[in-house]
Amino acid sequence: MNAVPRNAPCPCGSGRKHKLCCGTTRDEERNAREVLEWVVALPQDFPHLRPSSRSFDRWADGLDDLAQVPAVIAEGAGQLGPRERRRLARAFERLVPGAEVAMPLFLAAAVTAALGERARPDSRWLELLEHDPELRADPAETLACVLEAGDVWSLVESGAADTAIDDDTLARQAKHMAARKHRKRLARLVGRLAAFEPCACHPRAWEAIAAACASFERDRGLRERVLVVLLTDSLDRAWERPLLRAA
Repeated sequence: MNAVPRNAPCPCGSGRKHKLCCGTTRDEERNAREVLEWVVALPQDFPHLRPSSRSFDRWADGLDDLAQVPAVIAEGAGQLGPRERRRLARAFERLVPGAEVAMPLFLAAAVTAALGERARPDSRWLELLEHDPELRADPAETLACVLEAGDVWSLVESGAADTAIDDDTLARQAKHMAARKHRKRLARLVGRLAAFEPCACHPRAWEAIAAACASFERDRGLRERVLVVLLTDSLDRAWERPLLRAA
């Protein structure tokens, strides 16, 4: 983004205002902001654009504080390794051709999204689970309540599933779209959830979470049901904002 004020003298020494000389137009500035906003949103909307290498996972899992401060994010970008960096770079270039200058911003957003996956469940959902016995009685609903649908399903997949006309159709679409990468992501998320220390303020919620995580490990049918419930929960995203171009 241009750091020189639009009405300041142009740094090139022409004597003209920056906006009338080397500066960008309002439309160019607006387009640049839109591209940057899109770049930052990509890893939030597309889980496969987040780091997933052994070196990065070891580093992130070893953090005591997941506060997403610039120093931590920069350190995380350095933990990617050449292979993972190339994978993310290729994916980014396919989605945003010719925007190599925004690559550092994209990597920072990718690290931020990956750290967000490791945060404790939101207290709002724990509160809901604590006071809803029907929700606690269903392991799939219990897990879907405290997991983020966007950590498993991408925005494009949510948009495709939004065409389902009933629950049976949605379940078939989930089965059709679910691949090894979705099941692998879900297993990682449930594994991290099971590792959290319960808090005394939501004892029934954490008891239900522990039981659901244990069932998840041994019940393949439950794993598939969690994928369907999370895909259902993700449909709101298809309405909240349009699909990101042709991504």
